[in-house]
Amino acid sequence: MITTTDYGDCELTQSPYVDLKPLGQNFSTIDHLTIGAFGESPEFKDHVEDYKVLKNNYGHISYQVKIPTLTLGLTYKMNGTEYMIDYEYVLYDDDLESLEKLEKLKDILWRQVPSEELCQEILDIINCCHNGYGCECLDY
Repeated sequence: MITTTDYGDCELTQSPYVDLKPLGQNFSTIDHLTIGAFGESPEFKDHVEDYKVLKNNYGHISYQVKIPTLTLGLTYKMNGTEYMIDYEYVLYDDDLESLEKLEKLKDILWRQVPSEELCQEILDIINCCHNGYGCECLDY
């Protein structure tokens, strides 16, 4: 079904790809992942694993952790041109403060049928990411 977005008429060409699993993520700060103050051996919130400190060539430090990540892949046509968006929702980012919220979002995204009007969550992603980071034109 065609849904009007900020960029024009849009329709999914296939069901969304949705996957929830722990993935490695890099952060410049990990205050949002720790309980209490960050110290020498931080205490992490639930589901945060494999903590590593990384130093790049310029001496900057980043932090790598394995954390539940919801991966969303959308293939859609906008005004007749086919596009693909890859987007990730990371636990404790994007106002997702619990694994239950992430799982609920996964269920909402997974239930989207191409022949139905787009749910608000998918419409928000298309309006946010179309022609930007994570969006790829499939028609050349």
